[in-house]
Amino acid sequence: MQFQCKACSTKIEYDPAITLEAMPKGWRMHQIGTSRVLLCKSCGSQIDFNGEHSPYLKQMLTTGKNNT
Repeated sequence: MQFQCKACSTKIEYDPAITLEAMPKGWRMHQIGTSRVLLCKSCGSQIDFNGEHSPYLKQMLTTGKNNT
């Protein structure tokens, strides 16, 4: 199964059956406004969500840069 980060487009092949975890370690679904987005370990770190998401993440998600 392939996962892709909504912000930076990083892709990873991952088989949940092997590790019994639904998503790769560090990857998370985040609620941003009315959307739920999948973010990688780098883009979805708790540092980026301290209070509000970071300006970098906000730009990546709103401009469509690197989004597929």
